[in-house]
Amino acid sequence: MSLEFKKDLFSQLGKIHRALYGFIAAIICFSRFSGASDSPTFLIYNLLFLLAIILFDELLIFNLKKINNQFIFMLRSFMIIILIAGAGLIGNMPIITFGVYAIWGFIVIVEDSIFGDFFDDFGSMPRRISLTIVYSLGAVVLMWDVLPGIWAIGFFFFISAYVLCSILEYTVIRNVVKVYDDKYTEQMFLNEDIQAENEQLKTYRDRVEMVNNEINFQRINLTKANSDLEKLNLEIRSLINVMKFFSNSFDVEKNSYVMVNNIMEIKKPMLVSMYLDKGVYMNSEPHIDVLVGEEKFRDGAYHETVRIFEYIKLRKIMEPLTICEDNNYKYPYFSKSDLTNVIAIPAVDNNTIYGVLIVASDNFEFLDRGLAFYESSITDFTAALISTKLYLKTEDMAKKDGLTQIYNRYYFNEFYNTMIENICKDEDGVLSVAMIDIDLFKSINDTYGHLAGDEVIKSVARLDAEYARKYKGHAVRYGGEEFLLILNKPLEETYTILKELHKDINSCVINFNGTYIRINVSIGVASYPSTNTDIHEVLDSADKALYFSKENGRGKIVIYGREEEALHEDFSY
Repeated sequence: MSLEFKKDLFSQLGKIHRALYGFIAAIICFSRFSGASDSPTFLIYNLLFLLAIILFDELLIFNLKKINNQFIFMLRSFMIIILIAGAGLIGNMPIITFGVYAIWGFIVIVEDSIFGDFFDDFGSMPRRISLTIVYSLGAVVLMWDVLPGIWAIGFFFFISAYVLCSILEYTVIRNVVKVYDDKYTEQMFLNEDIQAENEQLKTYRDRVEMVNNEINFQRINLTKANSDLEKLNLEIRSLINVMKFFSNSFDVEKNSYVMVNNIMEIKKPMLVSMYLDKGVYMNSEPHIDVLVGEEKFRDGAYHETVRIFEYIKLRKIMEPLTICEDNNYKYPYFSKSDLTNVIAIPAVDNNTIYGVLIVASDNFEFLDRGLAFYESSITDFTAALISTKLYLKTEDMAKKDGLTQIYNRYYFNEFYNTMIENICKDEDGVLSVAMIDIDLFKSINDTYGHLAGDEVIKSVARLDAEYARKYKGHAVRYGGEEFLLILNKPLEETYTILKELHKDINSCVINFNGTYIRINVSIGVASYPSTNTDIHEVLDSADKALYFSKENGRGKIVIYGREEEALHEDFSY
């Protein structure tokens, strides 16, 4: 029987006890004052012991809230025995009082059986027998004079029956309580097993929840990994496509734009710029590509890109340079923009910084995935640039004269026909060809040697190339000491340019091993459509005009069809 049940049951019985104690106190008082008992100590004795029993009851009610105290039950039972025994010895106890005491004693015996923690014949049974014997003795004392003779002996049979009933009551209650205790114990163990299973289930649930959380976490990581893998595959495919384009293109500037545009499409930054220094791919001027996500980022992009390149080149910075990270500007470039991340990646070839790639964004997480994509883009571009430079160098060697580094006659034959075809398609197209020959060149070779002659040729070629670049024309070494200057300009403008060139050549003095050599040239010029209506005849006409100059005193500029004018022109400077 559980302690909680005992607490609740005994608390309820306590109310019945108080009513019974009140009834017993009333019987005691009634017996004394009605004349049933004439003993003056009867009232005091019984009331004092009744008060003691009441205190024991209250103590039991209070004590059961903490522990199940078998000792107090035992003490209460013996107090009743003493009470009844004392009352019997005093005598003169009214029969009605004795009967109430007998009922009360039986109730106490039953409660002792119910609320006891153990059942033992040496504990409860002695108390029960003792109480029964006391009852019997009291009954004998009270009834001795009332039941004389054989009736007194019959009364002992009654007492024996009372004792037997008490034993049977104890046995029945003991067995009933034992059955319920066994069931309670079984249920308690079953409940403990269920609780243990619940704990195991809870542990299993926690593990399952932990596994589910781990699975969800792994799923999230897998989703992110798949997303990152897709992005990486997209980046790799884009790099492969760009490399394929590079492999089929020898246009460095177009390759630069393709690379910058690919970065803009794949990474979606707010700004991408690529700066190439002059002379990288035989370019006379620097080249820069700038793409922006929003037009507001274009302002100052060219200027800042050049500044960053100059800074990196001056300090020979070979590794990526973080200009700004998460809005923390480490260098002053782009500081007036709304960009939060700016990275500069030097373009390096053979330990020489030839350019820089700038990538910038207004996204704080833009650089979280690293710089591998940008570095790979620059590496691929550099590899393509090296291949292109080799190709251009080879092509240039095939196109240019080895001594003078201007176009040779073989390449001239290739581009000249294409040029005149394009001019023919243009209604306003013009073409002027000047053929230049060094006067008395054989005499220079014979006098100063072939090395001196080579210096003279290089000097004339250099001036020819300068004027070609200045006026967007073409300089060609046509023969040994013969040169061409081809301009897409009308005759009169070409003639003015040739006079400047003729003057510069005539003023040129070559210092060869301490010997100063002065040179002069003869020039023949023809122009379409001024001197020739057939553009295919312009070159031949320029040669004829040159021949006229050589035959008529040299050092002159002769216009085809107007040869006589050169004879009256003063070409001394």
